[in-house]
Amino acid sequence: MLNSLKIVSLISAFFISNLAWAEETSADWGERLRFFRWLENYDDFKANQGETFATLKRIALTDSRAAYLTIGGDYRARYEHYSNQMFALVSDDSSNSRLQRFMLHADLHLESSRLFVQLAQYTEDGLTHGPRPLDESALDIQQAFYETKTDWGKIKLGRQEFILGSGKKTGVREGPNQRRAFDGINVTIKGASKSTFDIFYMQEVQAQKESFKDSSSSDRRLYGVHANAFVTWDNDVSMDLFYYGYNHDRKVYEQGIGKEQRHSIGTRFYKKIGPIQFDYELTYQFGDFEQYDISAWGFASETSLLIENLDWLNEIGVRINYASGDSNSQDGELGTYNALFPNAAYVSESALFAPGNIKDIQPFANLQIAPNLTVFLGADFLWRASKDDALYVNPGVPILTSETSHHSFYGTQFNLTATWQITHFLSLQSFYTHTDVGDFIEESKGQDSEFFMTSFAVKF
Repeated sequence: MLNSLKIVSLISAFFISNLAWAEETSADWGERLRFFRWLENYDDFKANQGETFATLKRIALTDSRAAYLTIGGDYRARYEHYSNQMFALVSDDSSNSRLQRFMLHADLHLESSRLFVQLAQYTEDGLTHGPRPLDESALDIQQAFYETKTDWGKIKLGRQEFILGSGKKTGVREGPNQRRAFDGINVTIKGASKSTFDIFYMQEVQAQKESFKDSSSSDRRLYGVHANAFVTWDNDVSMDLFYYGYNHDRKVYEQGIGKEQRHSIGTRFYKKIGPIQFDYELTYQFGDFEQYDISAWGFASETSLLIENLDWLNEIGVRINYASGDSNSQDGELGTYNALFPNAAYVSESALFAPGNIKDIQPFANLQIAPNLTVFLGADFLWRASKDDALYVNPGVPILTSETSHHSFYGTQFNLTATWQITHFLSLQSFYTHTDVGDFIEESKGQDSEFFMTSFAVKF
């Protein structure tokens, strides 16, 4: 723990002592920083004299400046506290954990292609029984891909963080310490107007503790096509269409453990401009799980209203989600929805409930407490979608069977998130959730759960 505190203190002291510098330069290259670092572009950037970090954003490799190198990095320190993480259904499941994430990347830009490489190391300290699978990993390759652009689109080949549409089925897994990546190829083809088509084959990278041992296999793969903005209307509404194929050699449901081949077809309607905004995604799934035929469906939605007349209230809205459950374990069909590769924080940052056999509704509000300080407030009410299926928790495994209780109500989660964007380079975030368990969990002697997290992040 002492080493962890020393590292956090040194990094914090260095950047906080340079807040004036950060504010002064943020109007230029600081505004170009992105959550996904590979989306940053410095083609037209020129650093001011004396800006040490800014000079790393565009290191010219030729006199014409057509080829250049970008260097950047990320650091995140995160403290987590769980009380009754699995509703006290598992012994000794209250914990304190100190997590660190170190990431460094280099992005080589040539005339019509690029090579992006990102290294990462993840550490954990504090858990009684040692790190969880995604808590700790020695130095390894987080991303390493080659991308080439053509008149008709682009090709990206290699290890990469991969997002489709709203990311509900390909979450980057930002909450846990180690982010998700895939090995594969993605071909993006330009369509009419604003539309693009992503054709892809991906294998999920499995984390290992040893250096440079992370690898992927066909045991967990994703392939298909996603049509982005396939149709757009004059009122700024767009529609996506998609097909995803999914294979998993050891998937777990109430019916047992086995091989799964699942196909997902669906559509997404969204509007991201104007006072009323929304994002609706509907999916139907079919395929095979051992001897069972899959027939499942899911719906995810967010509708919000932007508030312009109040200084402190930015937005109010509601999220409504449905992930089907199985209705009869003896009928030869599996009706449990599978969100494929979702973010663990699919429902909330506490990452308790997995998106299978669940329906929920969450009214929420976003508050603007200060110019750089926002607060999210939400109350999420959760039920079983089917009384004949289990309660699934992350990473998508059943913890209570359908025979546990005849009740459906999982409980209520009260969520609060505070985010302080100190500068473009520094941020602080805290999250608290209290889960008030409902009849279904309570009948199994489950107890209320609490989760608290605070994190400090730096990027350059």
